[in-house]
Amino acid sequence: SINMKSQQVTVLIGPVCTGKSTYIINKPFDYVVSSDNIVDELIKKNGMSYSQFFLLDFNDPLRKKQRWMFNQSVKSSKSYSNIVWDLTNLTRANRSKVFKNYPDAIFHAIEFNFQGFEDKVLLKAEKRGKETGKHVPQEIIRNMFSIHEEPTKSEGFKTISNVNIYTQ
Repeated sequence: SINMKSQQVTVLIGPVCTGKSTYIINKPFDYVVSSDNIVDELIKKNGMSYSQFFLLDFNDPLRKKQRWMFNQSVKSSKSYSNIVWDLTNLTRANRSKVFKNYPDAIFHAIEFNFQGFEDKVLLKAEKRGKETGKHVPQEIIRNMFSIHEEPTKSEGFKTISNVNIYTQ
């Protein structure tokens, strides 16, 4: 069993198309908590598009299955020592749910900056939608911009770092 005192949980923070999933590809995480991976699996199995999935009612059996699978993934993650949460995690309220799952962990925030690059994010999202079928409506992305709250150490993060794919 791992020493939970040494468990590291990294929380990625940023709207869609700011580089979160790309960032983790060659990093030493041993468990990725991702809602998108589950959605990808479900839409393939059910012959539907990403957009169609998100148009389903909240109480649709497929949406319920997605939430159940996500919760199972979170449970599984607890036995790993270096976990990353690859979700938007844009608000303190969203992030507080992460903290509750790992009471003894050390938390790190990585914020994916988008301020001043909103147009580039929207363009990238449009391009990704055309190339992959993962279409997120502009009004949803704009809402992500507006609800974003900067992470703070007072939330419980030991470290907070920044990534900006649009200036690299």
